[in-house]
Amino acid sequence: MGFKGNGRHGRNLVFGFLLALCLATPALAGPEQEYEQARKTYEIGDVVGAMPGVRKAADQGYAPAQTLLAYILNKSGYNTGAMRYYRLAADQGYAPGEFGLGAMYASGDAGKKDPVQALLWIRRAADKGNQDAIRVLAAAYRVGDLGLKPDPEQARLWASRMKQPEGANPPKEKTQQEAK
Repeated sequence: MGFKGNGRHGRNLVFGFLLALCLATPALAGPEQEYEQARKTYEIGDVVGAMPGVRKAADQGYAPAQTLLAYILNKSGYNTGAMRYYRLAADQGYAPGEFGLGAMYASGDAGKKDPVQALLWIRRAADKGNQDAIRVLAAAYRVGDLGLKPDPEQARLWASRMKQPEGANPPKEKTQQEAK
């Protein structure tokens, strides 16, 4: 009833199965791998070549791919598609998607400007440490944008949350003696 042989056939069968599995692995790549390959293509300037992989990963629910696809669609003037993908990423709590959605509401690319929705999504992203969102929120408090009144203290608070570029000297806190 079972497989009878000298063991050699069994080893060959196992080897053949493992070889087939290894060759099939690229076809079984998940959205993360699909996205990483497409992102690299995008970063060298081949947007057209990147689109199939980005779209596939985005349609599989991968938030970074949804955000990149939304960005590309928005820059190409396909705002309805951009909103859809930013919303999908934002609904997963992905900060860059939240920021992108908020930026579309702020600019009016979502139809008409909606400072309430813009502030909501940008603040969510900023609260998660998204540097673009922190920068925009600090500026909004500085000049009174996104429905906010100018508030220099809040502007300084948000600006202080921005990361310093590599090699930059962070501001020194004054010692008690220097403060006198």
